[in-house]
Amino acid sequence: NPVKSKVNVRMVKPEDVGLIEKMKEKTCLHDGNVTKGKKLTTETISKIFKEPFENRFLAQQKIIQNQMAVIEKQRKTILELKAEHWATKSKLNLKLAENEMVKAHAAFGKKPAPTIKTIERNTALKEMASQREKEIKSKTDLLMERWMERQEYCKQLYESTKMRKRRIEEEKEKEKIEQQEKEKKEKEEQKRLNILNKKKEQQLAKEKERIALSEKLLTAELNKMATNHYNNVLIKKVFKAFKKISSDVHSTADYCTKMYERKLMGKALVAWILETKKSALIKNQVADKYYCTKLMKQCWNSWLGLHREYKMKVQVSEDMYCLKLQERMFRRWAEFAAERYLENCCKTELAERLHRRQLLRRSFACWRDLPRVMFVQREKEQRRRAWRQAVQELIPDFSPVFAEQLEV
Repeated sequence: NPVKSKVNVRMVKPEDVGLIEKMKEKTCLHDGNVTKGKKLTTETISKIFKEPFENRFLAQQKIIQNQMAVIEKQRKTILELKAEHWATKSKLNLKLAENEMVKAHAAFGKKPAPTIKTIERNTALKEMASQREKEIKSKTDLLMERWMERQEYCKQLYESTKMRKRRIEEEKEKEKIEQQEKEKKEKEEQKRLNILNKKKEQQLAKEKERIALSEKLLTAELNKMATNHYNNVLIKKVFKAFKKISSDVHSTADYCTKMYERKLMGKALVAWILETKKSALIKNQVADKYYCTKLMKQCWNSWLGLHREYKMKVQVSEDMYCLKLQERMFRRWAEFAAERYLENCCKTELAERLHRRQLLRRSFACWRDLPRVMFVQREKEQRRRAWRQAVQELIPDFSPVFAEQLEV
């Protein structure tokens, strides 16, 4: 560490005041930046609500993530701008200090000593003045060396902090790139699994179609065989009946009665079949209606439950959003007040330093002007004594009153 000089150089670092820690913790902007952030959030929210509704909680999470990303960007820009501002301020302060030191050094070297017309200077006074000038020059050289060492130390510290910030940013970028690569790999794996599942489903559908086709062909062949067998059996029965009718003429009456009875039975059977079909159809319709009404009731009840749950979730999310917004606003106000307090403290400290420096300069100027004043007083006293001697030579009884006697 460089040796601290007695000269107060006007240079303030953000590390001394503790502003860098506050800036790192800071997550807010001034009014203009806040309005920009609000515009960005409203645009993102409108884009999200234009998309088809999937899940309220996921949509809110997306909105929060977008807002956090915007806030993070704004915080980084604020930190960069503040660092640039403090760097420029420190450079300006250094230049001002250099100019002041140069002026002081020039003033120490070029200040003319008070000239005396009547009395010559003593050699002792000259030697004392030369020794004093040498001491002042040596002190100013020492101060300049210490000040240069301090400046070099400040530059090294600024460069080290800059390198540390750059390293942290590079590590963050690497982590982001790794996260993106992981997400890409997961998405590709998911796509591959989806494609495999689709292929399996297509194969299963084709297999089902093939089985259904084979079943249809089999049933068609069986139906053909049944119709052929039925036709053959019918032909045989008809031929046997015809043989009986032709051979046995006497049994025609019985046959007619039997045929009539069979016809009546067939009509009754047909009527009964029609009636059963109608009743079954009506029963099926009633059952379908009952099933539809029951299904509608169940759907309505489930929809009502989901709607109530959705309303509750919406209310909870709105309450949480309002609460978080109030917390964030209060936190930003507190940070803004703390920053203002620190700025005021810094300004008061700078004003006190400037006041002390001005007092030192004035006192030093008065102290440096003291020998000249004393010399003028001594010259006045010498003239007064010369006049008194001249008057006493002319008037011996003359006794003047001196300032020393008056003071006594």
